[in-house]
Amino acid sequence: MDMKKEILNVKGININQVVEDFCLYFSPDAKMVFSNESVRVVVVEKFFFRIKNDVAATVIFELRGQDIINVHIVVAGGSDLMGFTFGVYKSMLKKIKKIFENIGAKEFLELSDEM
Repeated sequence: MDMKKEILNVKGININQVVEDFCLYFSPDAKMVFSNESVRVVVVEKFFFRIKNDVAATVIFELRGQDIINVHIVVAGGSDLMGFTFGVYKSMLKKIKKIFENIGAKEFLELSDEM
């Protein structure tokens, strides 16, 4: 299994709107598993029948200030019987990061990379 982790610092957007847009984008594969005033945890699981491979992402939205959110993303993809991952975890990470670009984040900083 391959795994990738990134932490994004996103400025200029509302945490409630971000989480709602995120869940709508990945519906029905996304499920909020935890929520309080400053933290939201969403899990996305997707299975690809064509290549018989799956990917799971845990996304933690952490409110750091009035309009500053740290987004912790951990993506892992299983492999098929031969051990091939087909890069599904990289594709999912790219798709998640693209969401923040599309919803109008004023600032988008990568804080850390690979696990």
